[in-house]
Amino acid sequence: MQSMDRSNQAMEYESFLRWAFGLPQGIHIDQCGDPARETDANSFTERNLEGVKAATAYAMKIYWQNIVDQPNVPQSDHDRLKNFVINVINASTLDDISSLIAGFNESFVERYYQRSHGKISSHDPNN
Repeated sequence: MQSMDRSNQAMEYESFLRWAFGLPQGIHIDQCGDPARETDANSFTERNLEGVKAATAYAMKIYWQNIVDQPNVPQSDHDRLKNFVINVINASTLDDISSLIAGFNESFVERYYQRSHGKISSHDPNN
């Protein structure tokens, strides 16, 4: 996976959270639109590493719950979803978290969701 500079990592973090936190409504929420105001690229700092880990793990759990509620999700995806969350909690750097977000997007978000014009909807990757 190609390394991104910190500003690109921060923007990817913000976007990842905004899509996840808006998933129940099917939208991309506004910047700082969550109660903890983590959905802001400026939050992606070493000084806020614990907040970044918590927000990223929670975002993954939102996707995870939505994915496992869909029919025909293979057990291997259940296991991989769990491992992503564990790896975020155990991450020690922003680079680690950025790589996990990129991997999660590739492995799950791009497979199970369609995102367009500020809207997100789930779809069966087997169809």
